[in-house]
Amino acid sequence: MRSAIRSLALVSVLGFAAAPAFGQVTVGTFNQGNCFPFNCGSITRYQEIYDASAFGSLPFLINTIGFYTDQDYGPTSYNNELASLTIGTTTVAPLGILPVGTNPISNSATFFTNAYLTGTINDPTFGGTPYLYDPSQGNLILDWTFVGGEYDYSRGFFEADGTPFNTTSCSGTIGRAWNSGIEGAYNDGCGALVTTFNGTNPVNVGVTPEPATLLLLGTGLFGLTAVGLLRRTA
Repeated sequence: MRSAIRSLALVSVLGFAAAPAFGQVTVGTFNQGNCFPFNCGSITRYQEIYDASAFGSLPFLINTIGFYTDQDYGPTSYNNELASLTIGTTTVAPLGILPVGTNPISNSATFFTNAYLTGTINDPTFGGTPYLYDPSQGNLILDWTFVGGEYDYSRGFFEADGTPFNTTSCSGTIGRAWNSGIEGAYNDGCGALVTTFNGTNPVNVGVTPEPATLLLLGTGLFGLTAVGLLRRTA
């Protein structure tokens, strides 16, 4: 009997441990290069909008945000600027992204402020204050602001989603917009940086657990209880 309980307890604990804890979502296709906003140009503000469908249906706690160096263009280096990032939701679709400053933002929160971007980089990842993104609230928007920066295309490129001005070459899940003293205002549904979001998924905030989830939780707790009983009777 004790052996049977031990086996059931082990299976239950393993089942509890196997419950989904962390998630990763990559948005965009790798088929183009883009040096904005971290490599070239004296940009003051840059936005990317990501379609909510890329994140599933459950809330997702974003801990880190990463980009990919385009190896075809060689070494990459930061643009020597101070960067701040705000995350929020928007009703604007990626392919219909509006000029910077006109895209409405809701549920906004500061991810980090005044990070000095300098030196050589490869597949940069940014961490900050975790942001709880609920896809049911709208599309995700990253709102970057920059101070300083050098206008130098030779710093390299990142992997981007499609060719600018050619919507047939992009996934339709990301759009970008920026303003710059040199480039002027720019907004397009293609050419945005391919982005990876890492965090806790799912985050059941205000969500009633499904029966299967409750069963998994229940068997996990039963397993932990059984282990305790075994220790007492050993």
